[in-house]
Amino acid sequence: MITNYTVVLDRLELMLIQQPNNNLNLHSITLENARESYELGSVTLYKVETEGHYQLRYEVVYNGLEIGFIRLLPTSPTAFYAGKPMLAFKVAKRLLYSVWLPDLNIVLDALSLSLNNISSYEIALDTNADAIAMLLDNFFDHAKWFIVRNQITNNIQKVSTLYRTGQEDATFYVGKRSYSQVAFYNKSLKGHTGFIKQFHKNNGLDISQNIYRIEVRESRKAMVKSRSVYVDNLDASITEYQYNKLDHLTQRHFTKSTKHTKVEPALSDLTDPAKLLSLFKRTFTRLVDFRLKDKAKKEKCTRISLIDFQHVNTYKANETTSPSMKQDTNYQKRLIKNCLENYKIAKRLEDWERALSVSLAYELMEYFNQQLIKLRVKQPVSAASKSVDCFA
Repeated sequence: MITNYTVVLDRLELMLIQQPNNNLNLHSITLENARESYELGSVTLYKVETEGHYQLRYEVVYNGLEIGFIRLLPTSPTAFYAGKPMLAFKVAKRLLYSVWLPDLNIVLDALSLSLNNISSYEIALDTNADAIAMLLDNFFDHAKWFIVRNQITNNIQKVSTLYRTGQEDATFYVGKRSYSQVAFYNKSLKGHTGFIKQFHKNNGLDISQNIYRIEVRESRKAMVKSRSVYVDNLDASITEYQYNKLDHLTQRHFTKSTKHTKVEPALSDLTDPAKLLSLFKRTFTRLVDFRLKDKAKKEKCTRISLIDFQHVNTYKANETTSPSMKQDTNYQKRLIKNCLENYKIAKRLEDWERALSVSLAYELMEYFNQQLIKLRVKQPVSAASKSVDCFA
């Protein structure tokens, strides 16, 4: 049984609604008029490479801290609110390992955005205990049932990479990614970024040893459960089972309908370690259920506890001012260099201004000046009249 672990929100995607405002109407941005950046006080949007089923994507930065990404112009049908498509927002992974909700709320307020719903989230349980060995030991034990969503199952999906050293990097999946899923893998083999290492150190894990991750993934479909009901003229509803028990004359008074039940957490729940663990447990125990074959009916068989959910989790978030929370600037450096190269060729002032604004936002003026010298780019006259001294 796993007793020493920590839990953290590792992924969060939201669907947002923008209220009318006098600052920036995100719905008015098109491929033709999209600017390289938008500044709203301490909040800046930088145009970055697209991903998924969207034609535009902007990185959202608040006081130099990456908050997340807004995706615009979906290429396939999406959810609408008041006749306008909702805006997809992915919270930056680095932010989730800190005290993230206050900074997110500031950005949403600055952009006149409000939450419509959570579209997906992932909660990770990290431990030095070998979670994969625990899974496989139980899976290959024929004295136990393996039950997934109350059904006896005899397989687990495995995706692996084999290296010439003989080492194998394998991930085991239970459930479906499009609904609910649990993944088991060696986090150390996948690689640790600085802020994740810092989080593990903060919470008592030994980063010199292998760290294993059990990850639960919940999609929007799993958070909104639907079932068929039958409703009469007085809005009284009965289940499908009850409906089938009625005679045909009585059935004529009922109309088939769909009842939706939301099991969506509040954003504040995702900042509370105890509630994170509770959400993790709800998905994990539904999908990963081993039971001894000690009774005639599987429902009465003794359940095997794989994780000690009574464990008092010590949760210490990263500081947003710590070195581990500073931006990875490789992308920004490439962006600055590309903008300056484009300016040198086409002499477009917007290329210069974007390179300069990114350099200021990410404290990369030294790199900016080095590129000016290396590329032999001269400062434009219009930029020279501004207050920023490039070579200061």
